[in-house]
Amino acid sequence: MYLPDFWKGFGGGSTVGVGIGDSKPGDSVGPKDNKDNTDAKSEDVEPPLPTNVPPSIKVSIDDRKYFIRSEEGDREAGVAEIIQLVKAAHGDAEGIRVRIYCKKTARTSAEVALQEAFNAAAIPDTAVYWYPGIAE
Repeated sequence: MYLPDFWKGFGGGSTVGVGIGDSKPGDSVGPKDNKDNTDAKSEDVEPPLPTNVPPSIKVSIDDRKYFIRSEEGDREAGVAEIIQLVKAAHGDAEGIRVRIYCKKTARTSAEVALQEAFNAAAIPDTAVYWYPGIAE
């Protein structure tokens, strides 16, 4: 055993241990246990729903990426944004809030991740339409 590795925890440096310095509470480099941290994003807080949302959202999956389709063109979006838009959409005449189109390169893992996100957000299966063919 190499001795410097044995004594790593007893000095300054990047490991936790006893050391000498002028640090004050809250100066730590590591993660904070303070729950008041305003910089940290909370998964429990849901951002407000967007306005001016069409009745039905169109989403295409290409490889592992999601794109929101609109008249202006496709733009990349994350799962969280898609969930927000679907929740804000009131549905078309058939009650469909989101239509999913998979391109030839779409990964099954991306489809499954989106379906799991819909389930976690309590979006009913009847509000989601998965286009059965390959989208272009």
